Amino acid sequence: MRVRVLFWVCVGCWLLSGRLLAQPAPADSLVLARVNGHELTVGRFNKSYLEYLIRTGRNDTPANRWRHLQLIIDTYLLADEARRRGFDQRPDFLAFADREIKLAVGARYFEKHFSDSLPAPTEMEVREAFRRSKETIALRHLFFRDARQAQEAYERLKAGEDFVQLANEVFRTEAFDSSAGFLGYVRYSELDDAVAETAETLRVGQFSPPVRSRYGWHILRVEERLYNPLLTESEFQYRRKSIETQLRLRRLRLEGDRFVRRLMESLNVQVDEAAARQVVAAVQEALRPSASPPLVSTISAEELQAVEQALTPETVLITYTLNGQQRTFTAGDYYRWLPVLPYREVRYRTMASVGRALRNEVLAELGFAEGLEHDPRVLETVRFLANAYLGDALRRHLETHERVEPTEMQVRRAFEELGYRRLKSARVHYWTIYAGSAERARQLREQITAGTLDPRTDTSYVEYRGELGRDKLSAYVRKALLQQPLVLCLQRDSCYVLYVAERTLRYTELEEVADTIRAQLARLLPEMQLLATLYPKASIEVDTTLFVQMMQALRMKGPWIPQEAEGPARREAVLRQMAGPETLRRKQP
Repeated sequence: MRVRVLFWVCVGCWLLSGRLLAQPAPADSLVLARVNGHELTVGRFNKSYLEYLIRTGRNDTPANRWRHLQLIIDTYLLADEARRRGFDQRPDFLAFADREIKLAVGARYFEKHFSDSLPAPTEMEVREAFRRSKETIALRHLFFRDARQAQEAYERLKAGEDFVQLANEVFRTEAFDSSAGFLGYVRYSELDDAVAETAETLRVGQFSPPVRSRYGWHILRVEERLYNPLLTESEFQYRRKSIETQLRLRRLRLEGDRFVRRLMESLNVQVDEAAARQVVAAVQEALRPSASPPLVSTISAEELQAVEQALTPETVLITYTLNGQQRTFTAGDYYRWLPVLPYREVRYRTMASVGRALRNEVLAELGFAEGLEHDPRVLETVRFLANAYLGDALRRHLETHERVEPTEMQVRRAFEELGYRRLKSARVHYWTIYAGSAERARQLREQITAGTLDPRTDTSYVEYRGELGRDKLSAYVRKALLQQPLVLCLQRDSCYVLYVAERTLRYTELEEVADTIRAQLARLLPEMQLLATLYPKASIEVDTTLFVQMMQALRMKGPWIPQEAEGPARREAVLRQMAGPETLRRKQP
């Protein structure tokens, strides 16, 4: 009985974990790039890019947007090569494709049918949504996979800790970065619904309690709101229908649990409690608890294999009635959904994860009965995910089976140009005087330079000797001119006079990291070499005009298409140059 109660408690409150396919806005349907016939729309790019920012902790810049576009193009080329090699016939891909088609079809069915039961948005709600659509917010976040860690960070913020300082800790920056956790200027429509709903309610500078998205847990802070003051009635009437659709879709995602509960209750679900206990025991044995929470949101391949070995696929877990026919849900059906089920739910609330898997299966069956596998939005989603899977599968194959031995010249070049020569330690002697305003700091500097003021007599004088730390001043102390007072403003009306008397920096030497560089080049160069052969034969069209218009619409400063690669893109550019002759280097559009 306890197993059955847990199952029903959990089955009613599940949404589709971000799988719902929103009606694209007109601009989102524009084609940004074509690669060997594969089309990448603006909407699909924006969705993929935001996931990339959240996953990597990088900041939103035109250079990072351009880099992500190049990475998608790489992935499309690798996916086509993977098909040529037969990767699309492998059991792992076929299982992945079957699962993603079911998810997309089920999501489309959920959207289609639940939306019919939603009340139409009111005139006031539509007009408010129109005003919101003209608003762009500068958003910063802290991101966690674990709810406990998110709550601990929230308590630290409430106790007065600095948000940016904590962001540097959360994202493990090498040196203090004032833009840590900055997601850039985004529209609400580009955000996860739970994130968007929370961001809409925040005042500028206010941080939120932990909010859960399909990626994990976030603490949000709105840095700035930008409004387009031009709200014309003609534009409102032109966009009214699409705005109403967007409102209905958000309400569908946020309130869909009632629909799911009614659907599942109509199935006359019967749980085989003995079989359920066997599944719970098998999962508990395969996913043994560890001292620290898992870094990923789903179970590992090794754990998946252990669960498979412990299950008897034919074991019937659940019987239910759908469209007048009795159906069964087996341990094998549950196993096939495991790769997309949340880790903590599988580990600690196993029957809840069984209910989630059954929900996915039922919605897919209902969608297939209506032919929704042919829906254009379903097809676009599945194609993109299939290309991403095949591209990553070929990358893993190249890393494992086609490594190359780099030359000593390549090792040295990687050391010099790819960031392996890093600061290991720094001993410094410096002092600061807090001045407050920039004008006051300049006056103090002039007096100190002229010799009319002894800095040690100032009440805010602070002197430091020893190892350089990771506080806000460290990055400036490391780069400041020696024995020359300078004005340093960390923020408005928070300025200092900084004087670095001595500084000894120790950097990594090539010999210390040569083996690491060789191993990483052996893993990375095969992909670069393969891409060097694929690009000359590929058909690639990038609408650079549309890309620039996207950057301008977000009020990003140029250059919008970088002429020279910087940051992470620099690493890839150097690797490409190592991979082949000049004629095979990748060409910028």
